[in-house]
Amino acid sequence: MSLTGNNVAVLSIGMSCQTSHQIREHASLLREVTGDPSLKVKALPFDWLISQPTSTLSILQSVKRFPDLDELAMRQGKPYWPRHNVYFWHAFKNDEQQFDIPGTYNMVRETMLMRWERFSNAVIGRRLILVMSNTQNDLDGHCRAAGTMSSIFQMSKLNSIAREIRQILAPSAEIVVVSRRDRMLADEEPRGIKLFYHQPDSSRWEGDNAQWAETLTAACSPALAIPTKTEHLFPVALNNERSDLEASGAVPVPA
Repeated sequence: MSLTGNNVAVLSIGMSCQTSHQIREHASLLREVTGDPSLKVKALPFDWLISQPTSTLSILQSVKRFPDLDELAMRQGKPYWPRHNVYFWHAFKNDEQQFDIPGTYNMVRETMLMRWERFSNAVIGRRLILVMSNTQNDLDGHCRAAGTMSSIFQMSKLNSIAREIRQILAPSAEIVVVSRRDRMLADEEPRGIKLFYHQPDSSRWEGDNAQWAETLTAACSPALAIPTKTEHLFPVALNNERSDLEASGAVPVPA
């Protein structure tokens, strides 16, 4: 999950579920260290996806926020959007908790578009902290099975991606990267990135709470500069997409 408040937003931008889980687990801590008691847990677009940094940037650069039905496929047992190399790890499940893309498509689409509306609101007029990680223990296995992505971060690519994300969202956006030394190709020094290395832990996928608490405290303590409000938003056509969906009679589901 992610956190949004009156003055601060702490948002997951991938690469996997651990980022969202740890932000949610440390909601109380983040209210304290950011000085924003209004922070609330919210579901946003990159929560619970498998989306490597290049995929996250690709989606942010695109006007299209959600795939058409015929753009989705099942790959290694998970719903997959080839255009952006993104896996919807927990979405498109029916009442029996089985993946059913056609049967659940309209409901998932409505949910995701609502989350994009929240995202577009969250990145305006507040301190914006964007967190990505590749520390999830089972990530190597998922990447090998999928065959379309890597659990290794490359710093030169992250520097470029961080620069592009700031141009799209907000020049003052703070990019936090949580990694391990065995999962980082450190071919450059980080530029405009708050980089934290974790030690391997014994969790299945959740991550080590103590290490994450230290990281989030250091990364999210109040900055000296106060972000200025910007009307600069990424291209998006949410209103038209939602109107089309409502006209189709699709039933929304809770986000």
